[in-house]
Amino acid sequence: MFHQKNSDFLYILLFLICLLKINQCQQEERIQALEKRIKDLEARQQQYPEVKFLTYKDRKRILVTGGAGFVGSHLVDRLMLQGHEVIVADNFFTGRKRNIEHWIGHENFELINHDIVNPLFIEVDQIYHLASPASPPHYMYNPVKTIKVNSIGTINMLGLAR
Repeated sequence: MFHQKNSDFLYILLFLICLLKINQCQQEERIQALEKRIKDLEARQQQYPEVKFLTYKDRKRILVTGGAGFVGSHLVDRLMLQGHEVIVADNFFTGRKRNIEHWIGHENFELINHDIVNPLFIEVDQIYHLASPASPPHYMYNPVKTIKVNSIGTINMLGLAR
């Protein structure tokens, strides 16, 4: 009987040791996953080009409609490098997210998926209205959309500029 109690105790002890080892392995895996996330976040922070620091007085809050397009994305790059706070409003009809994705997550950058045919209510210091399908194939593909963006969208931006 004494021998059986010892063996039961040893089995329980062995079982507890196995549980501790499993728990330790799980904790090590969690730690490794967290370390990987930290490295990814650090790498992401370093991916932005160096931007100029502007004081609150000098920094402008700037809206760029069509900022994911060819011309708009280059303007966004320039404004960001100058240190301004840039808001891009684009519906991605002809613009591409990849043109500006290198700024996503930057503290001075905001991306709004918005069609400017619909009013936009936002406070800004400057507006660059570059939203328009800019090639004949786009005009022919959807002429009504082109006319709406160029007329109603422009009226909305003029209203915002008041």
